[in-house]
Amino acid sequence: MNKRFMDDQYISFINTKKIQNVLKFYQSTVSLMELYEIDSRKEEEKIKIKAYDNYFDIPESYVESIPFDALSDKERLVIDKMNNFFNEQEYVYILPIFIFDESKNIPSGIYSIDFMSQNLYKYKELNKKDFKSKVFEKGFNICICYFIDLNESIFLDGEAGFINGAIQIGKIYENIEWVAKENEFHTYSEFVSQQSFAYNLGINCRTQLFIKNQFLKES
Repeated sequence: MNKRFMDDQYISFINTKKIQNVLKFYQSTVSLMELYEIDSRKEEEKIKIKAYDNYFDIPESYVESIPFDALSDKERLVIDKMNNFFNEQEYVYILPIFIFDESKNIPSGIYSIDFMSQNLYKYKELNKKDFKSKVFEKGFNICICYFIDLNESIFLDGEAGFINGAIQIGKIYENIEWVAKENEFHTYSEFVSQQSFAYNLGINCRTQLFIKNQFLKES
């Protein structure tokens, strides 16, 4: 069976407009002229960002702050793994949001994280009914929700920033999978409606693009 035949078979089942859309997006991510313009125009600003890019914005208002020391030993290993990963990156393109529910030490709620102060910031209560889905039925201790920070990603690398963000999420996801399984967490991911899920987390889905969730439950 030759490659041409296989391509024809795929095309018969795929909307060609979707193929064109993907190709256009891909071509936009490899524009040498755009990369040159970004590098020459904003290199100084990128250097400034690097001093802060391993830390995430603290919400303007929050319910309470929880120090990392309050985490269980196993939960702390997960957080430390993420912190070590981000410290190894030249730039961070993503935003992790944490949901705690059945944790022994951390109150149920939706949290942002700040590695500099070593605090979790609870900025919203978790109301499972708001999500109108079965996403929380299996139970969990921690759910990590991975977003691409659109503004920062585009600023750093143009359209290629989106791809870099997706790659970074894949890498940190695998890192967390590894440390979770080493410490007897059951892990899984759930399909969700991206925009409504982001909305119920209190996240602006126009500037933060939801990519994937990662549930961890102690065995």
